[in-house]
Amino acid sequence: MRLGIVERYNIPSQGSKPRTCYRMRKEGLTFLEDLEASIESHRRRLQASYRADATQLEESFLKGKIDEAQYRQQRIRLEERYATFSDMQL
Repeated sequence: MRLGIVERYNIPSQGSKPRTCYRMRKEGLTFLEDLEASIESHRRRLQASYRADATQLEESFLKGKIDEAQYRQQRIRLEERYATFSDMQL
């Protein structure tokens, strides 16, 4: 209510006290749409970052800059770093 995205209204009831209800205002729907767009943009940046890191790691391995053991260790760390974002479908 303080941000103007939700409004409160009362519904008369058969008792002595009216029921208080809340509904999203147009500004609230716009806020949620903007938030969703921001989250999607962030997900795309994370996805690009993950792909770039994975590509760089694979190139280092293929060019012989790191051996297989180092590649595996770094790949595990890479997967762990982005694991918290797995629900974002990286």
